[in-house]
Amino acid sequence: MQQRVHALSVGFLLVQILVGYEWFASGLTKLVHGDFPAGLAADLHERAQEAAPWYGHFLRGVVIPHASGFGYAIEVTELLAGVVLMATAVVGLSVLRREQGRRLCLWTAGPTALAAFAGLVLAINFVLANRMGFSPVASDSFDEGISLDALLVGIQLVLLGVALASLSPLWARETQAGRHAGALYEVGSPTGQATPVPPRPQ
Repeated sequence: MQQRVHALSVGFLLVQILVGYEWFASGLTKLVHGDFPAGLAADLHERAQEAAPWYGHFLRGVVIPHASGFGYAIEVTELLAGVVLMATAVVGLSVLRREQGRRLCLWTAGPTALAAFAGLVLAINFVLANRMGFSPVASDSFDEGISLDALLVGIQLVLLGVALASLSPLWARETQAGRHAGALYEVGSPTGQATPVPPRPQ
């Protein structure tokens, strides 16, 4: 049973590395070429015509007037999300079989969740801007069923869910510690301050 769980964990972390590399490569490409922020407005003008009406209105009213700033934000977010996803996955792989590494894996779940959420927001917007869908039947026989951006939406939902689930032991531990600390003090002393409760006799 442990070997099966270990194999699933390794496979999951390898998928996370692939997703991280996709974001890292996309962000690095934009930074190296340097023309993404300046050309984003013109690109979005065309996409806004074909996007869903409500999303096209959002692009024209919010994004396009500030396209340069959004362009820099997209570059940096893609790059950082990729680096975090790859780094936390590598850490997870390196300490997967070590007992002392479990606590480290728990602490890497927070950055993983943030990176997965950032990637999810980007992927959803790319799907909407390109008017992609999740239909199992493509527009023609020579087209792919689901685009990469649409596939990333599903994968990063899984990454985000697993990362948040991994944080639950930390939340439970902090809640238990807070309750334990609160049980050692009694609030409502004459001075208005918490006073220690004497230990109960055994």
